[in-house]
Amino acid sequence: MMPWLLFLFVGVFDVGFYCYALIATQNAARAVAVHNSISKTAASDPDGSGCQIAVFELKTAAYGRTMTSCGALPLQVTSTLMKDSNGNDMANVVVTYQSAVLIPIPGLLPGQQTITRTAQMMVNPSADF
Repeated sequence: MMPWLLFLFVGVFDVGFYCYALIATQNAARAVAVHNSISKTAASDPDGSGCQIAVFELKTAAYGRTMTSCGALPLQVTSTLMKDSNGNDMANVVVTYQSAVLIPIPGLLPGQQTITRTAQMMVNPSADF
């Protein structure tokens, strides 16, 4: 009975880490969107300080991996400036994070899961600095 309980415990533990990575990726996308909503310049800058914000937000979910850039996996941050249906400027942020599985189980849980989250926020029209 002990191997089955151990297998169940490891599975629950691994799903918990995956759910934590989902939440951290959504928080990173939201934080970068808030930062990019300051001005049009920040919203259209793909590798500005928004990258560092995403790295900071995902630091605890990285499980010891170091992330220094946002151009390649395990972390990609894409920031674009777009218009909504009313003609307002919107900061559109897409954060893609490749999480690590605590214990890979061949056939059931592959080695890595790719998580993509999107956040949009209206750019402040009065402050363009």
